[in-house]
Amino acid sequence: MFRKIPQKSMAQYYDDLLKAVDDVRDAHPHADDDAAFMRAANVIDALVETCRDMETINPVFAQGKDAERKKLLNDIGDNRLPDVEGEASKMLAEKYHGLLKALYNKEYYPVEDCPKVGIWFGPSMRTEYDDNFDSRKPRMKEKMDELAKKIAAFEPTNTLRPAM
Repeated sequence: MFRKIPQKSMAQYYDDLLKAVDDVRDAHPHADDDAAFMRAANVIDALVETCRDMETINPVFAQGKDAERKKLLNDIGDNRLPDVEGEASKMLAEKYHGLLKALYNKEYYPVEDCPKVGIWFGPSMRTEYDDNFDSRKPRMKEKMDELAKKIAAFEPTNTLRPAM
């Protein structure tokens, strides 16, 4: 089966997560007053620190980082998704949703030359993705739908909006 070659590495995905946080802070000068935004931003900072190099290290070490990644995601918000409590957290949730969709569409994918467990053989992050991606897609779709509902349910208040 022919698979479209993705244009972005997983390291780029983590860079784009950080950029999403920065974009929200640029658009909303008081973003840090939004508790849901701060919670998600802090988790994203820790995620990037933990995971950015996962595709370039030995998969044995990456497994430990993956366990930490899963633990961190438990802290990002309800049901492992960013919460929406203000305009800043809504914008971050929208950007996060876009990144989830890009992952779902394989726009981000481990690079071809990921290290293997052995020098010349064994699984790599790339082969792990290749072997398990399709089985994870339904859960990814559920998460995207759930986050879209969180975003749509947000009722803005005047408490976190800047004065005009």
